[in-house]
Order: sequence, then structure tokens, then C-alpha cells
Amino acid sequence: MNESESEFQTERSKTAARWFVIAIMATVVYRQQTQGVLTMPLQVFFFLLGGTIAINLAHSIYLLRARRCAPLYKYISVGLDLLFVTFTLRYTGFNESPFFYIYFLILVSNSIRYGLVMSLYIALLVNVFYVVALSFAPELRPTVLGGEGLKILAFWGVALYGGAVAARMRRQIFEIADYEETIVDLKEALRQQAAATGSTPAAIPALEAKPKPIERLRLLDSESDWMKALTPGGLALLLLALILNFFAPSVLWFLLYPLFILGAAAALATAAAWLLRHLRL
Repeated sequence: MNESESEFQTERSKTAARWFVIAIMATVVYRQQTQGVLTMPLQVFFFLLGGTIAINLAHSIYLLRARRCAPLYKYISVGLDLLFVTFTLRYTGFNESPFFYIYFLILVSNSIRYGLVMSLYIALLVNVFYVVALSFAPELRPTVLGGEGLKILAFWGVALYGGAVAARMRRQIFEIADYEETIVDLKEALRQQAAATGSTPAAIPALEAKPKPIERLRLLDSESDWMKALTPGGLALLLLALILNFFAPSVLWFLLYPLFILGAAAALATAAAWLLRHLRL
């Protein structure tokens, strides 16, 4: 199974799992609404419920009729999931909503399936959607030590770490699959060659050894200077993100987090790569 087929099967599995999530969330929200715990109007409740059912039904019909899905399909489906979760948070208490953990469920389940790029995509959307939703709140009471910025920073941390681990796992899985296919192809090639020459595979001369890889390039002087500048630059961006958490005059300032965090990650990753190249590791 290639990567495209794997993604197609994953999306079909997500559609089935999404029905269970919709049923559980609808039951909890409706029960809390009838008990007076939530103040969500019934019109909004049925709008969200009907919208999620309609979209997931469209997913189900499309995936049942299609043989494969476009590469961008997974990003569209995840974006719609995050959008409806954000609307749910908006009408179930903003930062006090008990459904914030759904963000983490979407992040973990999709990062395991799709790796680092999907993790960063989800973290970016959550950062934007959650901040915009909080901006409509008449008043935000503190729910965690450090405020809502700390929740967003924690989400970015989970996305970066979990996405990196998931990307490594996915790469190893596809490498093993490629090795297995290569072994099968080589056995078939040897069998055909043996049948054509009338000899046994053991009598076929061994293949020549692969050439040794060239030596790694030496570290350039300019790269050494860049490495010295990127490391403190990346740390400075992380420090700015932490300072913003405590001194932001409005939640909308948290929209700067993607610039700080992705910039810091890019700077530190580049500096680390050049350092490993300098140490010849």
C-alpha cells in the first residue's frame, strides 16, 4: 500500500470515528444545556449539530464513491473539524469550555497519521481560531496559571514534539515497506535471470559493491557566523513569546505566536543542522 492509498483508508476511518465523536459531544452538550450548566441557545445547538452531520455525511458519501482522495483533502477535513470545535467553544464558555481537550484529540490522532506538517497546520489553525473565539468573550476569567497564552504555547509544544516523533515513525514504516518491495523485486529479477540463462540464482555473480559516499563538505566560514547568530535569535523569539503571554494587552496579540514559534524553530533547527555538520555527526 502506497502513501496515497494509506491516506485514503485513514480518511475513511476518520469518517467512521467522527460519527461517534458527534454523538458523544451532542449528548453532553444537550444534557448540560437542559440542566442549565450551559447557556447555548437551542437554535445554535441544532445548527452546530446539523452542520457537523451534514459535513460528515458528505465526507462519507464522497469517500464511498471515490477510489482515492486529493492530497489537500486531509487538510480540508481537519480544518472543518477544528472550525466546528471552535464554534462549540464559543457557545460553551469560551476559555472555560470543557471541550478544549478536543483540540488535543484532533492534534494527536492526525499527527500520528500524517506527521509533522499536519501537526504544524493544526497548531496554526488552533492558534488563530481559538484566539479569534476568545476575542468575542465579554470577560475572560483566568483558568490556568499564566493565562490563555500558556495554553496556546503548550499546544504548540505538543504539536512540535508529537509531530516530530510521528514523522520519524512514519518514515521508518514507509522505509520498511520499500525495503520489502525491493527484496521481492530483486528475487523476481534473479528468478527471471536464472530462467533465461538456465542457471541457478547461486551461480549468478554477485553484484558490484555500491560506491562509497563522498566526504561531507567542510563547514564554510560564513555558515559558522550564521550559526552563531541563529541560535541566540531563535532563543530570543521564544523569550518574546513567553513575555507576550504575561504582558499582552489583548488576546489578539497571541496571533503573533506562530511567527515567534515557527521562526524560533526554523532558526534553532538550522543552527543545529550546521552544528552537526561541523562536528561531522
